[in-house]
Amino acid sequence: GPQVTDLAARDRMLGGQVSLSFDVSQAASTYVSLSRGYKAGGFNLGAVPPGGRDFAPEYLWNLEAGIKSSIFKGRGFVDAAVFYEARRNLQVRTGKQLDPANPGTYLFITDNLDRGYNLGLEGSIRYFLTPAIEVGGSLGLLRTRASGGLDEGGAPVATREQAHAPEYQVGAYGTWRHGSGFMVRADVNAQDNFYFDVPSDHDRQSHAYTTVNLKVGYERPAWSAYAWVRNAFDADYAVRGFYFYNEPPFLEKKLYTQPGDPRQAGVTFNWSFY
Repeated sequence: GPQVTDLAARDRMLGGQVSLSFDVSQAASTYVSLSRGYKAGGFNLGAVPPGGRDFAPEYLWNLEAGIKSSIFKGRGFVDAAVFYEARRNLQVRTGKQLDPANPGTYLFITDNLDRGYNLGLEGSIRYFLTPAIEVGGSLGLLRTRASGGLDEGGAPVATREQAHAPEYQVGAYGTWRHGSGFMVRADVNAQDNFYFDVPSDHDRQSHAYTTVNLKVGYERPAWSAYAWVRNAFDADYAVRGFYFYNEPPFLEKKLYTQPGDPRQAGVTFNWSFY
């Protein structure tokens, strides 16, 4: 029957940032920053598992340092940063099935894990081989951990990597532009596997994958037109994963994944009015 729940909560949160930058030379600068951020707490509406009605605010301390510099007399540019993030009461989006015999009771809720950290390195570079040819790339390395909370059976969640946190992301591109306005660009991006966001199922992961994007076009000062293909080789990869009781005839558990975008092709036209 109808249910009435009186939901009320108040969070007092404080955030801020302090940073210091220094010009090493006319071509390079460095910085260091310390910041504190937060996400407000809230409520899961509708049917929820026992104790899953509300979730607490999350707090994060972030320490970051980096450098930015032009290279080879302005023909290129590099930047790099290292960071460490300490997280408390991690808010995670997860799924639970209230009745193992009824797949219709699978639902999504926001829950908290006790603590975690992120340690990473990010960098990028771009360089003009000639006035018409530009190449570049990026690299991201990440190590994460999360612990605390209870799984569906009430057992503590084991310490492991955080969900949707691949250990590496790497990309490379090349662009050719002719003085007449014609251009060609190719991008290659690769990503490591990662855990899906279901803390009670630690061994369910995506697969590492690589995608290729291509673009050709014609550019003028006031307008441009491009033909493009994304995921040109139609790589098969998953962006979300859910593991629950649904498979007939015995309603066994099975992993269901949400695939990423398949090959897509299109045309883009831009016009500037200034």
